[in-house]
Amino acid sequence: MQTILHKFITEPLFDATEAMLSHLHIRFTAQSKTPLSFQELYTDTTSSPMPQTLREVVNKVNNTYLIGAIDEDTLGGRQSDFDIEKPLDGKYQTMLVFAVDIKQGQTLTRGEIASLTRGFNRMAPQLPVVIFIKSGDLLSLATCERSEYRQNWRDGEKLGRVSILRNINCADPHRGHIDILSTLGDKVYPTFDELYKHWLEVFSNETLTKRFYRELQNWYFAALKVVRFPNDISTTSDDTAFNSEATIRLITRLIFVWFLKQRNLIPGELFDP
Repeated sequence: MQTILHKFITEPLFDATEAMLSHLHIRFTAQSKTPLSFQELYTDTTSSPMPQTLREVVNKVNNTYLIGAIDEDTLGGRQSDFDIEKPLDGKYQTMLVFAVDIKQGQTLTRGEIASLTRGFNRMAPQLPVVIFIKSGDLLSLATCERSEYRQNWRDGEKLGRVSILRNINCADPHRGHIDILSTLGDKVYPTFDELYKHWLEVFSNETLTKRFYRELQNWYFAALKVVRFPNDISTTSDDTAFNSEATIRLITRLIFVWFLKQRNLIPGELFDP
């Protein structure tokens, strides 16, 4: 996975995204490598004027690419007859993958990524969308929850929660991001329904939160077996008497220091084993 992520630094965005999808065992119908204009796409596919908040985000976008379409045929190794203009019969059957390259020196906040993701989803009302967003050496993935089956599109249709895997350092990714990306491609999913459900689960903030606390709990119980926090150094009788309280304090302080590291207030080497 680290080798694939490094491609987002050394290779064109289209090629790197294509390599990532292939690494995740996802077959798709590749589209043109020619950059598209987000403004023109938005104007051509939705009658609503572009909101000002979205317009401000789009101004930071350098290039937009339609990477490809994932559907039942591509997942089964068959030739797809995907046509973005072709109406669907009510059930989601295809997922579109876009990639955007942010202008040099610009970054997107979580809110701006959410706004951009909703913009892409409004352009493809019948098709779920996944977006790869590259900003310098950082990569983010985003998708927007949709109802299981589409309704007839109408202006103002409410989109669901935007899920974001943000700021993956392609030059030096940490283990958590690698684990999540690897989970996206943990096996081959033969049907679109199975793949779409799996990606929504992996992107779900609730799932990531549960996973975090589960791993934290496992670390806590494992640490209790080996740590020692002696109070009176003249005797060993109380070496483990305060293990529970002291370990909890240790964990909370480590998490606090981790956030300091994320804000670049202390060197990252402190967490390098």
